[in-house]
Amino acid sequence: MDAAKKAESDLSVAMSRRDELAKQLHSDSIVSSAGTSAAGSGRGGGGGSDTLSRIQETQAKLDELLLKYTDKHPDVIATRATLAELKQRRTTELANLRRGDASAIASSGAGNNPVYQSMQLELNKVDVDIAALRRELAQHQGTVADFRQRLNSAPQVEAEYQQLNRDYDVNKAQYTALLESYQKARLGERADNAGSVRFEIVLPPTSPLVPVWPRRMLLLALIWLAALGVGAAAAYGLHTIKPILSSVHSVNKLTAFPVLGVVSIAFPTAQKKKMWRHVWRLSAAAACLVVALGIALALNSSGARLSIGAIQSLVNI
Repeated sequence: MDAAKKAESDLSVAMSRRDELAKQLHSDSIVSSAGTSAAGSGRGGGGGSDTLSRIQETQAKLDELLLKYTDKHPDVIATRATLAELKQRRTTELANLRRGDASAIASSGAGNNPVYQSMQLELNKVDVDIAALRRELAQHQGTVADFRQRLNSAPQVEAEYQQLNRDYDVNKAQYTALLESYQKARLGERADNAGSVRFEIVLPPTSPLVPVWPRRMLLLALIWLAALGVGAAAAYGLHTIKPILSSVHSVNKLTAFPVLGVVSIAFPTAQKKKMWRHVWRLSAAAACLVVALGIALALNSSGARLSIGAIQSLVNI
């Protein structure tokens, strides 16, 4: 992982260097110098074929024509149109050079510039370094993935090994017990044949798994019913202590005062929704009680017991 991180860091540095070299290679100064150098070499060779050389030749020709003719002369007008077209072509070539177009580099002669060539070589070298670093990073990442797979499989192999050891210990203990029983039986048989000593193998006492009394299922159901009865009695007692007056008859019975009138509910829809909410809550509470009884009966059937010791162990945990 350290080697992969180092390769990733080197790759990031190389890519940053490549971006900077590409930016410098396509900058205005390099493009202008490349074009100027190409034009100079074209003039030294006796008539360059690149656009900048033709611009300079056309400009010189225009200056020569202006010495002889006026601005409205056909040759002057044609030469100026040619010069404008060459300048437009030169602008397009510079834009293509900034984008790194290979055809523009070849046509403009920028590839003959030593500065441009050295930077291009450096850029190619950085590209090769980037490819090598990417290959190295891929190798390190593959090695890390392989090690991670082995690391994840090691605990599973260790668990299987421990399980095999446990099975072996259990089988060995059973084999030892059976061997001892067999030896005791052989020894008792020999003693019976000799008539001197008599050995008898007595099976240990067993107890049933199901308790004889009390019947826990019935006891849990009775406790549940008793809890419901206690809850109903408590609710009735609270109603007796703090009664709720819901009718004219209950008011007369409690206070012995005459009732002159009854005001109906101002918002019956809201009151009805509130009553239904109470009904749903009561139904949910009753359903929770039934579910709790079912869970208790299921745990009892599976053999789970909730004793004081178990509760203390849970609290200590």
